Amino acid sequence: FQGHSSNLAQVGIVPVAKSKLGVPYEYGKTGENSFDCSGFVYYVFKKNGILIPRTSKAQSKMQGQKIFN
Repeated sequence: FQGHSSNLAQVGIVPVAKSKLGVPYEYGKTGENSFDCSGFVYYVFKKNGILIPRTSKAQSKMQGQKIFN
């Protein structure tokens, strides 16, 4: 997860997330047209070249791991 710019949130993550405002929630989905909570987070990070676990349970176990500088 190392090596990503801290500016990534401004230039990549936030714009991708905002572009999906209004997309409906649907359990087990990971995008383009619907997401669940962890699927949305997974999608936004993946679109920015950062691979994180798909499920919320697995994402929660990343505690303390740096995903970008």
